[in-house]
Amino acid sequence: MGSSSNFATVVDRNSVSSRWNDRPINIPSLLRKLTGSVALVVACSIVFTNDKGKWAGIANIRFDPWYWVPSSTSSNLRSGHDVHEMEKRKLLSFAIAHDPKTIHEKVELFDQCGFPQHRVDSGELNSRYCSWEHHKAIIECSMPNANMVLKPPSEPEPLEIIQQYSLIPGVKDPAGTRSSFELPPLPRCKTAKELTDAVRKGSRIWPSWIEGEGEIGREVEPPIFSSDREQVPSRFSPHKCRAPPLPPSPERTCEILNLYSHVIMVGDSLTRHLRTALYSAMRGNWYEGAVVTDNAETREKCRCDGQYSEHPVCRTFDDYFTKPSKPTGGGMCSNLPLGDTTDDESGNDSFVITGIDQMHTKWGIPNNVISWEDKDCNNPNNRGILYFMQGGLHFQSNSAEYVKEIMDPLLSNPAFRRCVETGKLRMIWSGITSQSRHMDDIYPWQSRENTKKFNDEVIEFLRVRAEKENIMNYIYLLDWQALTQDSMPNGIHQLSDVNLAKAAHFLELAQLIK
Repeated sequence: MGSSSNFATVVDRNSVSSRWNDRPINIPSLLRKLTGSVALVVACSIVFTNDKGKWAGIANIRFDPWYWVPSSTSSNLRSGHDVHEMEKRKLLSFAIAHDPKTIHEKVELFDQCGFPQHRVDSGELNSRYCSWEHHKAIIECSMPNANMVLKPPSEPEPLEIIQQYSLIPGVKDPAGTRSSFELPPLPRCKTAKELTDAVRKGSRIWPSWIEGEGEIGREVEPPIFSSDREQVPSRFSPHKCRAPPLPPSPERTCEILNLYSHVIMVGDSLTRHLRTALYSAMRGNWYEGAVVTDNAETREKCRCDGQYSEHPVCRTFDDYFTKPSKPTGGGMCSNLPLGDTTDDESGNDSFVITGIDQMHTKWGIPNNVISWEDKDCNNPNNRGILYFMQGGLHFQSNSAEYVKEIMDPLLSNPAFRRCVETGKLRMIWSGITSQSRHMDDIYPWQSRENTKKFNDEVIEFLRVRAEKENIMNYIYLLDWQALTQDSMPNGIHQLSDVNLAKAAHFLELAQLIK
């Protein structure tokens, strides 16, 4: 252990008030309940010495699954004499070291790439690129004129926009031409709530950067206004714990999805972009892997950020993901057994992924297109259903119509409920994300204020319904408003950095809730 100044206070054995799950506790009373004897207090006091053999403190006693930590600290106890005095006064002493390596369970920190921070600090790992896929995408999409985004004809901008790639390196670019800032290291999110809070309560941050080179270079301050911020790549800073900004390896992506027998994704164009980001993650190709067609024009004009364009040319998918499909083709998920058919539930099959575009019935397109009857949740080989649901755009942010047309029929479906009751279904709901401010005049119902109201109303409906029907443990909320606010603009839609982050959050949550 280090110097004695790390250690803390004397605690009276008869009256101890400290923070333990935010309430006072009485140590002797607690010990009597746990052991039936106060004698254990003496038996379990542990004296630590430093490297010179001198007394360095007395450790607190840990009781799993909790441990007690005094709320205040002091450095009055520094020698063997203090131990003697404590014995004479018959006080129970708990000296708490601040060094996490000695008393507390060490919390490992990870950088924005997910690398252990101590290995980055030692120079063992370099966080400039988080993975081979990250490296390749940066190289390919940073070439001159490579990052072209086709704008839909309805938007008041030129059709073809050449812009800076939204995905940025992990750490400072030596050339100073790209965003050059890092996020503080964070611990992993250990629970679904920690992860969803990290995403919901996070915020985007913008760097200062250097224009020019050498002595003529000047530092440019981060932008202040929303319209300016949208033109500069930024990073999303999660709240308290690490929400991964990029998907894992293609093999790991497939393994996570394969925790389930069925991955069902129901929503509008925002969900379609999430599906294509997952497709690029499964292929290990972030710069053109989301293009799921053999159409030559699409493959030429819809690369990099252009993969997420809403221009008709970039919405050619050869019907992939619009019907139940095994993850086949393009070198995707070769580490998984495929099985014979999309309804194979032998236990040796790969997952089946289904994508459904949600439409309002006033457009004459039925919504009940998912066959629940072939989802046999009583089959012991069925690994379960991961059901992602998002919507609102096609309902112009009208929560009452959305609930009536989409949510209520789903939650009332007997087959859906059977899967919930057997514990074989996990549902993730996500609402509408943040629209670029310059689009508010064209699509006022998609403004941030209106979409937040829509999201809040649907969440309240889900909360009341889930509590009433005791299904709270099966529904999870991924709120991406903070992630998307003032990100590089694509109208209500987002580009590579946000869609890959969404895919990463989705995959991380899929593991935690399984």
